[in-house]
Amino acid sequence: MPVRCPVSSALFIQPMVPSGSRTCRQISYSFNISIGRPGRLYSHRIGKRSPGPERIMALPPLIETKRGFGRSVVPSANSAANTGLAMSANDRSRAVFMGLPLDRLAVAAQALPIAATLNSDPFMPNKPRPKVIVTRRLPQAVETRMAELFDVELNLTDTPFTQEQLCTAARNCDVLVPTVTDHVDAAVFAAAAEAGRLKLCANFGVGVDHIDLHAAHAAKVTVTNTPGVLTDDTADMVMALILAVPRRLGAGEKLVRAGEWAGWSPTGMLGHRITGKRLGIIGMGRIGSAVARRARAFGLTVHYHNRHRLPASVEAEMEATWWADLDAMLARVDIITINCPHTPDTHHLIDARRFGLMQKSAYLINAARGEIVDENAL
Repeated sequence: MPVRCPVSSALFIQPMVPSGSRTCRQISYSFNISIGRPGRLYSHRIGKRSPGPERIMALPPLIETKRGFGRSVVPSANSAANTGLAMSANDRSRAVFMGLPLDRLAVAAQALPIAATLNSDPFMPNKPRPKVIVTRRLPQAVETRMAELFDVELNLTDTPFTQEQLCTAARNCDVLVPTVTDHVDAAVFAAAAEAGRLKLCANFGVGVDHIDLHAAHAAKVTVTNTPGVLTDDTADMVMALILAVPRRLGAGEKLVRAGEWAGWSPTGMLGHRITGKRLGIIGMGRIGSAVARRARAFGLTVHYHNRHRLPASVEAEMEATWWADLDAMLARVDIITINCPHTPDTHHLIDARRFGLMQKSAYLINAARGEIVDENAL
């Protein structure tokens, strides 16, 4: 009986780099969809989540092999164009990446003679691999995975691209992988539209404020990001700073390294306890909520300002108090953490006037984009 086999699905084996893993998957899925190849994955596109079509493959019966029981890898009887499940050696690892069930890989070694005979690629039949240009040096596991899956051009010097280099890259690749240091503006997408090759801008990270989404839409280029992969990591860093700043950990570390530590004294390097303090969170999304849950464990009282109030059940879980007026919250909390995205509305959200509203002893921790705080006013 034919089985619906998602070509792009959950990852069985992935490098221990969440953003890199998600970036590889979003390239595979979004590029396949953009050129009409089959694939299915709820990959995050900017603005919508859309499943693609499925490829139907035949599932042969279980057979006994030297490695145990598995399914023979043979072409589907009704899928001459796709050449069924025949694989080359490189395709075996690609199949795991793309999400083929493991029982179909148990006897992958038997597929090699078939693959050699058919000389085919079940994922990209008779097509060259997509050209991918990466603008910065990524973790080794990610770069290795990309090299296995795509015709990839890496930035081994890790030198940030100039705008001219970005425009050149947009003309000469199918997929551009930028980072937050790259300003992918209208000129870049105009160059892409002129060449007519670029189909996907797969951002390595969550924020896309450095990408001109309107220009991308006009150039018919899909933009993707990697939401959710760094939520806990960012929340951990915020909590580390909430502990480090009041306790003066950074100042103490510098004192020791400079050789100026004279020993303990009753008043030396006194910090402030955080238990019982009020924490004000600006932006109660995924990261803000993760920070709130960590803060409760340290005895902080959670207050938050958000465009929309959270459901009562969520507020009760975190024992959080919502403030519709940001100014009112800033005047009453001891520690402020910024976890909102950078948009035209949040640019210099914390300015000289709002600094004046804060308590003199307040601590400000910005875990979001730097442009949200007016640093000159700070």
